[in-house]
Amino acid sequence: MEDLKDMMSRCIRAAGQASSAGEYKKAAGLIVQACECAGKLAQRSFGRERADYQKKFSDLKDMAKKLLAKDAEKQAQTPPAPPQQDTPPRAEAPKPTQNTPPAPPAPPKEDESGEDGESGNGEGNGSGGDGNTPAHPPRKERSDSIAPQTLADYVGQKDAVTAVSELIHAALLKNSALMHIILYGSHGLGKTTFAKIIANEMHANFVEINATKITTTEMVAIFKKLKPKDIVFIDEIHTVPLPVAESVLYSAMQDGRITYTEGKGKFARTQVLVLPPFTLIGATTEIGKLAKPFTQRAIQIHLVEYTDEIIGSIITRAFNRLGLTITDENGLYIARRCRNNPRIANNTVRRIADKAIVRFATVNDIRSEGSLDSVETIRKLGIEVTRDVIDRFFDENGIDEYGLERGDRDLLRIIIERFNGGPVGLDTLSFSMNEATNVISQKYEAYLIKKGMLRIDRDGRVAMPAAYRALGLPVPADAEDDDKPDRNAGKNTGNNANNNANNNAGNGGEPPRIDVLRNHN
Repeated sequence: MEDLKDMMSRCIRAAGQASSAGEYKKAAGLIVQACECAGKLAQRSFGRERADYQKKFSDLKDMAKKLLAKDAEKQAQTPPAPPQQDTPPRAEAPKPTQNTPPAPPAPPKEDESGEDGESGNGEGNGSGGDGNTPAHPPRKERSDSIAPQTLADYVGQKDAVTAVSELIHAALLKNSALMHIILYGSHGLGKTTFAKIIANEMHANFVEINATKITTTEMVAIFKKLKPKDIVFIDEIHTVPLPVAESVLYSAMQDGRITYTEGKGKFARTQVLVLPPFTLIGATTEIGKLAKPFTQRAIQIHLVEYTDEIIGSIITRAFNRLGLTITDENGLYIARRCRNNPRIANNTVRRIADKAIVRFATVNDIRSEGSLDSVETIRKLGIEVTRDVIDRFFDENGIDEYGLERGDRDLLRIIIERFNGGPVGLDTLSFSMNEATNVISQKYEAYLIKKGMLRIDRDGRVAMPAAYRALGLPVPADAEDDDKPDRNAGKNTGNNANNNANNNAGNGGEPPRIDVLRNHN
C-alpha cells in the first residue's frame, strides 16, 4: 500500500507541473493513473480510511475530466503544437493516442471482487498483489449469482463480522496472515461463504480442501504449493483423519513447518517443509467433536441462527441482484417458509425467480434463446415477483405456511396417528418412513423441535400441541399438558436438537472463544 500511496503522490505532483505548463492531456493521463491508485487503496482499506480514498478517487476523477475539457478547449482555439521532447517524469502514465483522450476509470466498489459471485478469491484464483498489478477487467455479471462477496453484504451475523473485521484490519496493517479460525454453527448458515469473504477482504488466495478422505501425502502436496497469506479452508474439519491432523495440520498451525517422510524403504528421507505465513479456516457443525489441538490453535467464532426478518432481507436483496423486484412483505412471506436457513432461502429465491421469469416470458411471447441472459436486461423489463407466483411455487413443492415439507408432515402424522402422539423410538420412525435415522434426526427433527412441534424424551419422540395445529388436527386433552414440559426435559431436548453444537468441551489453555451468543443457554 505504501507503494501505491507514493505512486499516487508522484503522479499528482507531475500532473500539477504539466498543467502549469499547459500540457493538459499529459496532466490528465497522470491524474488517471493517480485515480487508479486511489481506487486500489480504497479496496484495501477499511472504515474511515476507505471513505477517504473513495473521496480522493472521486475528486481525482473530476479533476481528470476538467483537464480533458481544458485540453479540448485549447485544441479548438489553437492548432495542435508539435510534440515536445521533455523528459517524462518518473511516474508518467503510458501516453494515449492522439485521437483518443484518456478516460477516467470507473468508480471503485467496496466489493470489487465481483458481486456476481465470480470473485477470483472466492473461486480459488488469488487476486492479491502489489501496487503495480493492473486492475481486473470488468466481468459480465452472472444472472444466477446472489452470494455476498464482502463483509458489508454478509448480514445476520453482526458480532461475527465485527470480530473478523478487526482481525482482518490488524492483519492488513501488519502485512501478515490472519490468525487461524474455526467457524461453527448449524448446517446452511453460510460458513463457507463467510470463509470466502474473509479471503476476498484479505486479497488472498482461497484453497479449499475436502477433509473426509484426504491422505497425509495429499495434504503435504497442498501445503507445498501455498503462498504467503493464503487461506486454507477445510469444511467439516472435525472429520479430518487423525493421522493427517497429527502429522501435518497440528504442526503446520503451531510451528509453521511440517516434518514428513519422502520415499520408501532404504530411500526414505525425512524432510522439513517450512511454510509461508498462512491462515487455516475450519468449519464444523459439531465443535464438540473437534480435537483440542485445533481449538487451542485457533479463534472460535459461532455463527448464530437467523430470524425470519433477517432471512427476509436476504431474500429481498437476492431478488434485486437477480434483476427482479419484490416487496418487503413478500420477502418476509417467503422467509417464514425457509426454515431460518439462508442456504434454503437462496435456493428458494433462484427457483421462484426462474418461475417468475418464465411466466413473464410466456405472457409477453419472449421465445428467443438468450433473450434474458443478463441481470441488466431482466431489470429493464421490471419483472415483479407476485404473491401468486410465490404461492404456486410452494404449493407445487408441498411447503406449507410453517415451512413444513412433506417429510415433516409424514413424520408428525406417523407419531400422532399410528402411535397416539408418542413416545416412539427413532428406529421405529426410520422403518415407518423408510428413511435413514440420520436423515430423520438431521433433516426433520431439528427443525420440528425448533418450532415446538416435537419433543425428544427418554422413551422417544412425542408430538406437541403445535404439531396437531399445524396438521389441522384436534389437540387431545392429555397433549395440552405437554405445552408446559418440565424444565429438565426441555433442556435435554434442546441439547439433542442442537447436536452438541454449543458444547464447550473444556477449553484448557486455548485462546478465548469469540461466541456471538453470549447470553445463550
